[in-house]
This record gives sequence, structure tokens and C-alpha cells, in this order.
Amino acid sequence: WCLSEAWEGCCCPWEKGELRLWYYGMTLSETFSDKGFVGPIPLLSEKEASDVLERLNEWIRTQPGEKLSGDRRFKPHLFLPFINDIVHNPILVAAVQEALQSKDILLWSSDFNIKQAQTKAYFPPH
Repeated sequence: WCLSEAWEGCCCPWEKGELRLWYYGMTLSETFSDKGFVGPIPLLSEKEASDVLERLNEWIRTQPGEKLSGDRRFKPHLFLPFINDIVHNPILVAAVQEALQSKDILLWSSDFNIKQAQTKAYFPPH
């Protein structure tokens, strides 16, 4: 099995067969092993990403103070269906499976780490 199986019937920027080569001629799993990350992984079109952002902003407007804070920042894939759709995107799942060389994967957690505009808080790389 390989990532290209997940792309069957999908619109993608690469032709089938090129998906295993990501950086410096290495496979996705070699890249992950060597660099500790792989990306970008194109999952959404610009329109789809815009729609997700609008849905997220709509939901944030329903929160106290119209801000995303506190415990509602954690595990949004459990209560926001459009986030659940992203984390279960077959392209993302296949990329993780290939990077880890295992079909046995589990999403332990997800969260939003949002630095509000004009804040002077320091957000280290994560």
C-alpha cells in the first residue's frame, strides 16, 4: 500500500506515482524519519479552506466573548463535524500511515493554538 492509493479519484497537484517522493528524492517515510516532519500535505482547495475558516469563525462567534479560549480549544474534532472531516481526510490518514509505516494510527488529541492579533504574548514553535 502507499499514499497514491488514497489519491484515487481525487483532484491533486501531483500525478499518481510521484506522491512517494517529497523532499530531496526521499519517500514520505524517509523524509519523516530524517526531518521529523512532512509537509505541506495538500488536503483542501482554497475554496474548501475558506469555507472551513468561515465555519470556524461562525462557531467562535457563538462562544463567550466571541473568543476561542479555555477547554473549547481542545479536541475540536470531537464536537465540530467540519474539523472531524479534516482529521479523517483519506489523504491525511494515508500520509500519516505512510510516514509511520503503519495502518494502526490513532488521533490522540487536537487543539487550536491561536495567537490573537496585537497580543504581545510569546508563542514558541510547537
